[in-house]
Amino acid sequence: MPDASHDDLISRAYDSVALALDHDLAALESLRNRSTAILSAASLVTAFIVGFGYHFGSKGQPLSFPKWAVIALALILLVIALLSTLILWPIEDFAYGPSPTLLLNHPDAKDRPSAAIEDITRQCMVSHSTNLRKMKPRYLMFRFSSLALMCEVLVLVLVLFRTN
Repeated sequence: MPDASHDDLISRAYDSVALALDHDLAALESLRNRSTAILSAASLVTAFIVGFGYHFGSKGQPLSFPKWAVIALALILLVIALLSTLILWPIEDFAYGPSPTLLLNHPDAKDRPSAAIEDITRQCMVSHSTNLRKMKPRYLMFRFSSLALMCEVLVLVLVLFRTN
């Protein structure tokens, strides 16, 4: 039978990997919230410009907003919306935490509980690595959507300097 220090080590490892899986979920939720914020900001800017163009275009005055800028803003908004949708899309087989069912149904759960916990801990460590690998493309998509938002601002600045 393993000694108490071994059991304590296993317990600490289990708690640590459970916390890591909690952090994975928190990181994913934060990424999704930030992605939604970028989409909202891009939508507001585009809606404001469309409203601005409609207001001045409807009074018989020539629309001073260039056609290339309208097309660029629409394409940028489309790119940001697509990236945000991909970020928000559910991740298949994402591990949210240790499974109590796996622990309780483990073959060693009754006779050797520390062995069962150790096995589940190792499985959770693999799940944590898998979570990080699955989240990596979403971080990249978030960077691209941030860059696209900066491009949207750049288009607006260019239009403002060209019209003045």
